[in-house]
Amino acid sequence: MYKRISTLFALCLVCLAAVASSVRAQAKFDLEPSLKILQGSLMIKTESFTPHDCAFEMGCVLGTGPRKLLKLAGAIGNNGPDDFVVGNPADHPNIYTWDTCTGQFITRKPMLNYSIWDSAGNLVRSGKKESFCMEDLARFPEYTGNPALVPAEPVHTCTFQGISVGWCDIYDDSLPCQWIDITGVPSGHYTLRLECNAYHIFKETTYANNVVETPVTIT
Repeated sequence: MYKRISTLFALCLVCLAAVASSVRAQAKFDLEPSLKILQGSLMIKTESFTPHDCAFEMGCVLGTGPRKLLKLAGAIGNNGPDDFVVGNPADHPNIYTWDTCTGQFITRKPMLNYSIWDSAGNLVRSGKKESFCMEDLARFPEYTGNPALVPAEPVHTCTFQGISVGWCDIYDDSLPCQWIDITGVPSGHYTLRLECNAYHIFKETTYANNVVETPVTIT
């Protein structure tokens, strides 16, 4: 009898775990890049790189030595209505891989893509950012949902990753690969495009708002 009860209890735990997993898989979140944060971060700087720099190994610069960079901050916000929960990246080997150069887990495909386009609609240059830590860093300035759903304090960290409703993760211009290598690009007026979750790594309620654009002048 006790064995039967123990077996039933174990089955219940399995069922509860399956239900919890199903609920998490069905979470409805809406990731969106922040145009405001992008526009407030743009600057052009020259930095030097060696063949041993992670940025060069990851293809974030097109050569070594001095490189002219359009530096920027990429922010990913969550418009809800549910939290975007990743948890421990090590539990998702189909999405994340360990990067020996940076010593961190990164997404197998970029979570942020940057590109510069000319007035004729031609792609001029592009950049990318593999996400390595998605967390609640600031309130999402473009949040349009119910304020009551927004946590008062950050919930997600690099240990238990994700982005809460109404919050955003910010990759500022001080971080590696937060730029587009514009070495050799002629001076002029261009359009800068930022796209998040371009490869649909994570299933959202909509992908219609995953791209923002802003004019940029290269001198």
